[in-house]
Amino acid sequence: MRFHRTFGVALVGLILGIGVAVFFARPVSAPGDDSSVVFGDGRLFLELATSTSTRERGLGLRDPLASDAAMLFVFPKDGSYAFWMKDMRFPIDIFWLNADARVVHIESSIAPSTYPAAFQSPTPARYVLETNAGYAEHHHIQIGTTLELKNIPTVAP
Repeated sequence: MRFHRTFGVALVGLILGIGVAVFFARPVSAPGDDSSVVFGDGRLFLELATSTSTRERGLGLRDPLASDAAMLFVFPKDGSYAFWMKDMRFPIDIFWLNADARVVHIESSIAPSTYPAAFQSPTPARYVLETNAGYAEHHHIQIGTTLELKNIPTVAP
């Protein structure tokens, strides 16, 4: 019986160790690696929202992003895309970008309490990027800043 208990404890320890390692694992990128992008004077790891369902869900009901993480919403054509803070748990900066991935509009530090207000760019955009609140100020992002994407993602209409 002792062997089985020891084996069980060791197995549980191994499973917990693997779980902790997976939870804290982060993608590692070297300069020029395709897994991250440069935005202003910072580097971001992007999660792409390319389908209707992922764009509708966005960052709602999620925990705050890592400081170097963002979600990039990819639309099939230029348009006036409105965003709101439904089900959000943390404040964000929102950047609207044109087809060349250049910032055309910024809304900074939008709080979850602003729901149901909607935010949109007066200029048509192809992409919308969401980061933690304060990214624009901290990384010197302004109208005209380019999100340096190596392969600009597209989606079919």
